Amino acid sequence: ANAMVIDGNGIITAPKQPAAIARTGAQSNVTGDETNYTITFAGSEVKDQNADFSSATFTAPVDGVYLAVYSVSISGLASNHTRALMYITSSNRIYYVQSANAANQKNTASLIYNVSAIMDMDANDTVTTSLRIDGGSAVVDIDDIGSAGIIKIA
Repeated sequence: ANAMVIDGNGIITAPKQPAAIARTGAQSNVTGDETNYTITFAGSEVKDQNADFSSATFTAPVDGVYLAVYSVSISGLASNHTRALMYITSSNRIYYVQSANAANQKNTASLIYNVSAIMDMDANDTVTTSLRIDGGSAVVDIDDIGSAGIIKIA
């Protein structure tokens, strides 16, 4: 099998390049009481070129620079919820990429968070994303329309 192909137009195909896309499944009562909840993406794996992604965790197969992009839909914010925090955790550091005043976002409809980070990763480093809602009880749900995408960019 080819590791890399460059066609006559200069288009590069690298079928072994680390890349994964996955969707969330519904997850009930995961946070709201200051619980840090690691989001799972067990709804369906859309693409995983090297089997580097498993449920909640992407494991880098090689050293490099990676881009992680997450989109998560939540519902169930209550009147006593105060802060919403979504972040990406890699073996090397934590990327606090979304913090919001939940008091300004209370509703019964879904709220979508989009977060991303460019990360330095060594072989066998891992990355996950987590959600934390403060100020109330654990009634916040993760809906089944979220997604994760991770790719090696350099």
